Amino acid sequence: MSPNLSELDIVINSIDFEKSCIKSSFEDFSGDLVLNRNLSGRPIFNGVMTIADALWDIETTIYRLEWQKQLYFHSEISFDQWFIFSKADIRLFHIEIRSLMDHIGLVIKHIAQSKDKPKDSFDDLRKKRDHYLQRNMISQEVYDLLDSSDWFNRFRCIRDAIVHEGANVISFGLKKGDPVLWAIYKQNYKSLLNDSKFVVNENGVINFERYAAYHMYHIYSFLDKFGDLLYQVTGVTRSQKGSATRSHGGIKVLQTWIKELRNYLQPNEIFHRAGS
Repeated sequence: MSPNLSELDIVINSIDFEKSCIKSSFEDFSGDLVLNRNLSGRPIFNGVMTIADALWDIETTIYRLEWQKQLYFHSEISFDQWFIFSKADIRLFHIEIRSLMDHIGLVIKHIAQSKDKPKDSFDDLRKKRDHYLQRNMISQEVYDLLDSSDWFNRFRCIRDAIVHEGANVISFGLKKGDPVLWAIYKQNYKSLLNDSKFVVNENGVINFERYAAYHMYHIYSFLDKFGDLLYQVTGVTRSQKGSATRSHGGIKVLQTWIKELRNYLQPNEIFHRAGS
C-alpha cells in the first residue's frame, strides 16, 4: 500500500512532543462521550472506552520497548534480557493491534442503522464490505474507512502466523544508535517479511521502528476519521474541538519513529508483493 505522506504529516503535527500528547477527533469524541451521561453504560460507550484502553496498551508496549533498548545500550540489562523482553513486546504489539481493530469492528456494529447487523470482526467487515454496503448494513462513510485499510491484510497474516501457526519472532543485539531489529521466520527459517521495504539485509531482518511507525500512523489516521464519523452518527455535541489530548510517553517515542519514517519513505509501495 502506498503511504500517504500528507496523512503522515497530519499525524506528526497532531502530536505535541514536549507534552507527549496527541490530538484527534477520536480523542475529542472519547472526552465528549465521558461527559454525555445519557450514553454511559451503553454498548457504544463501552466499545469506545475499550478502543482507548487498547490504544494505551499499544503505546505502553512501544514505550517499554524503547526504554529497554536504552537500558541495553547503557549495559543496564544483558543481551539475554534484551532478547527475551523485546521478543515478547514485538509479539505483543501484533496481538494488541489485532485486538484494537476488532474493538473498532464492534463499535461499527453498534452504530449500524440497519436491523441486521454486520459481524464485529474487523477482518470480516473488510472482506464483506461490498456485501454489507449493498444491504445497507454499513454506511458509505464506514465503507470508505474499511476500504482505506489495506495495510490490515498483511498485518493480520503476520499476527496469525505468530499466534496460530508457530512463526518464530527473533530480536537482535544492537550497537548504540541502532533501531530495534527483528525478524519473523516459519519453517526452514523462511522470512515472512523478506519483501518488506523495512528489511535491512538479505536475511529478512526488519527495522521494527519503521515497521511500527507505519502501522501506528495508519491507526492514528483511521481513528481521527473514525472520531468524525462517530460524532455524525451518535449526535454527541462536539464540545472539545481539538482541546482533548491524551498524554503518554509512548506517543513521544512514536512521533520520533514516524518522523524518521517520513524522512525515509518515498511515495511508492511499502510492500512489493501484490495484495499486501
